[in-house]
Amino acid sequence: MPSLPSLVALFALQLSLLGCNEAPEQLQDETITEIKTESLLLSQDDELKLKKLVAEYWKAVRVSASDNRQKLSVLNELVDDFLSNPNEGSLLAVKEQWLASYLSYQALATVAQFHQSMPNVYAEQRNIWLAIDPYPIAVGYIDDFGPYRGVGIVNDLLVEINESSVRSQHAITDPSEAILGYLPLGFLLWGDNISNAERVNDYKINDNQNTQRRRQLLEIVSTALANDIKVLEQWLSDTGQIDVLFYRLPVLAQIELIKRSSAAFAEHRILAVLQDEAQDDWRPNKIWPKVLSVQVKQLNENIELLKSANALPLAISVDAVANTEASPVLKDDVISKNQNAKLIESLERLIEEARN
Repeated sequence: MPSLPSLVALFALQLSLLGCNEAPEQLQDETITEIKTESLLLSQDDELKLKKLVAEYWKAVRVSASDNRQKLSVLNELVDDFLSNPNEGSLLAVKEQWLASYLSYQALATVAQFHQSMPNVYAEQRNIWLAIDPYPIAVGYIDDFGPYRGVGIVNDLLVEINESSVRSQHAITDPSEAILGYLPLGFLLWGDNISNAERVNDYKINDNQNTQRRRQLLEIVSTALANDIKVLEQWLSDTGQIDVLFYRLPVLAQIELIKRSSAAFAEHRILAVLQDEAQDDWRPNKIWPKVLSVQVKQLNENIELLKSANALPLAISVDAVANTEASPVLKDDVISKNQNAKLIESLERLIEEARN
């Protein structure tokens, strides 16, 4: 089987010759044809095997997008129920559905790195991922946190609370200034280390202007996330933007894209948090270990695919993490230093191997 890096190097060179300002959809047919000739180095059996692996992977991605959309539809309904009658029971129901939806989203987190791994092709899709799952987020851009009161868009009366305004304010000067997506929605539900009773009180129907703005923002962010996931599902379907660009690649380049995107997922969405000694990444209480477990599971599934395609050494694996109830940050009582160190070591090895 030919070297994957050699194919990707050729592919990257050809894309650079096209110019950075050219839209991905305008890639010249002769360029794609020239890239596809590399696949002729594969035997017919090997090429069919790889295509089957990729097709199964892509089918699972599409199913995950559909599942994620359905979970967000339920979440929208539960948000409406909570706002109609704020109480601890309705808040808990929303939180549980938020978690179920965010966990299902992790199956899409590798595809979310395509624009990092192949920016000349997937640059136009960057904004949809930024609107769905920005990271990290500056919670003070959203609402009260810690000792800081009267901060964030919730309390800034100069900012109108409607979808158009909220979208224009999202990541306006920096990606961390996020108001849309999963983590901002989670922060609106949990608040900053406050009890369910306190958070319910923040949404009680009254004449307080800031409370009304918080209620409006929760509804808008929930609806916007559901709408953006619908768009994403369409883009991943047959003839959708992401689907078309993915299948215009030869199969070896598809596998290389999955490999590099898996490494980017490991580096930017798992390793970066594990190595953040300040632990200022916000995660809802009792959620982070569950999310981490699902992320590691997803990464291992990707690794098994890449091993089957001979794109990673057979010895590569990522150690599992216990799925425990614990605090939102990685303290000693959440994941032991030994587990933490072993996980970091295996992630770093994966990232190194994927770049070679």
